[in-house]
Amino acid sequence: MFRRIRYRNWLVAGLGLAALVVPTTALAGNSYRDGWYGYAVSSTKQAQQSQVVDGRSPDTRDAALADQPKLDPAIV
Repeated sequence: MFRRIRYRNWLVAGLGLAALVVPTTALAGNSYRDGWYGYAVSSTKQAQQSQVVDGRSPDTRDAALADQPKLDPAIV
């Protein structure tokens, strides 16, 4: 009988501690940033600035480039 009470006390204490810890970590937000975070952000910003947006999908652009006639050096 006493063993059940001991487990119940540990269970209640653990749940009480979890009730205090979980909301504080949720309020802290996602503040974890690894070593690659700055590199990924700068790479993304650089790619967005240097990219010319023409509104077509990559497959459409590739097909358009493939359909262009090739210049023959003998004719030019």
